[in-house]
Amino acid sequence: RPEACVKVQMQECIDAASSATSAAAAGEGSGVVAAFDCSDFSQFAGHESAGVAGIAWQVLDDSEGGLCMAHGRDHQIVVGRDDAVYSFTSEDRAGAVGFEGRKQALAWVSSSVPGGAPYLAVASHNKKSARSEVSLYDLRNKFVAFTHRLDPKQEVVRLLSGPGTCFVLVGDSKSGRLKGLIRLHERSVQAKLDLLFKMNHYQHAILLAKNARFTEPQVNKIYLMFGDHKLRKSDWEGAVEQYVQTIGFTEPSRIVRKFLDAQQLAPLSVYLERLHVLDGGAHASAEQTTLLLHCLVKLGDPSCSKMAQLVKDHARALDARAAIEVLRSAGYPMQALEVARLQPEGPRRAEWQLQILLDLCDTESYLERGRLERGGQDPTGDAEEKPATAAVELVRSLEPDMAEALVLAYGRRLVRAAGAPAVAALLSDLCRRTNPASADLFLDLLADEPAALLSLLEANLTRARDGHRA
Repeated sequence: RPEACVKVQMQECIDAASSATSAAAAGEGSGVVAAFDCSDFSQFAGHESAGVAGIAWQVLDDSEGGLCMAHGRDHQIVVGRDDAVYSFTSEDRAGAVGFEGRKQALAWVSSSVPGGAPYLAVASHNKKSARSEVSLYDLRNKFVAFTHRLDPKQEVVRLLSGPGTCFVLVGDSKSGRLKGLIRLHERSVQAKLDLLFKMNHYQHAILLAKNARFTEPQVNKIYLMFGDHKLRKSDWEGAVEQYVQTIGFTEPSRIVRKFLDAQQLAPLSVYLERLHVLDGGAHASAEQTTLLLHCLVKLGDPSCSKMAQLVKDHARALDARAAIEVLRSAGYPMQALEVARLQPEGPRRAEWQLQILLDLCDTESYLERGRLERGGQDPTGDAEEKPATAAVELVRSLEPDMAEALVLAYGRRLVRAAGAPAVAALLSDLCRRTNPASADLFLDLLADEPAALLSLLEANLTRARDGHRA
């Protein structure tokens, strides 16, 4: 039988090693029999496939100090030494966990919670405290989940395990007589979470909730708690990292308010940027897009790359009036002009564009900033079309009623920027498209420019005569 074969081969291996056996284990699965032997000097492993005679043995590790062993799943064992606990497969060493002290017993403990992580129970003697202790190590999430320290004169004789339960046989450290039995029982998931929350171990709580197959809204609440914890510690980057995980589940205005109350624009900007990237910015409102623009302006964006990308992707989601005002006042005319250009057709769009173009004409600092933004190029983006020319052509392209309203509102600034002859030609064209008599509305604009005024009147009289003759 396979069991007999394993026993015989293990004895032969022990004889070959010429050492006493400290622990041994064997397991069977998928038609393979695996056997392990742990001596004071070496760890051996052998396996026999179904239908193949004999077991091929190999030395897995020849380090000294392997004093106890426990058989795990999938043909694995764990070996306890003074410096750590090592895991082995039937072919090689698989990993290690840093538990110091002389090991007294080991055991694998399966979880009683559906989808729960298995544990490794380790009984060892702590040199610093001179006491024995039992620790449960979470094998999936890689942390010590529980530690119990025995009385000074007690030691662990053996560990026995079942689903969600570990029994600790306790004996007298001098006489070796049994002193009692301790039962360790796995808590419910909620009890574990409550304890982790109390200890501020939110990262472990998140792992536990995910392994327990909590819903995304339930996990989101833990991320929110973790972010609040980071915020209370003034760990702004850590808080942003957690709050970003809540996007799509927690109302962004709640997170925005937290950073505004703390007067932290930099982490707020990072959160808002992620808000506009995830799911194509579906969770961001117009107010939050405008707020991100305000943050970029306040924090400074030397290359204007972030600002330009935001305007390109979310121009129509912005509160256009507020965004343009912020950009104009901060000295970013080209971004303001782009926001205006990308708005829906209408009087407000044309007026915003005209205001910004006239600002470019009136303020030398705007012109200089524009050149810097464009790497020395003209800020209008066309070397042959100056802001004044662009302003005149903008008005010329509008419907007559809209153009007339803008000329009446901004005509004097337009004359200063583009010059009287250019404005006179614009007004002549406007009168041609409407009514020559409408020139009376614009006479005040050219009152200080007699040559341009005369040119406008002559053009209108000629047009009127030709119309009368026709």
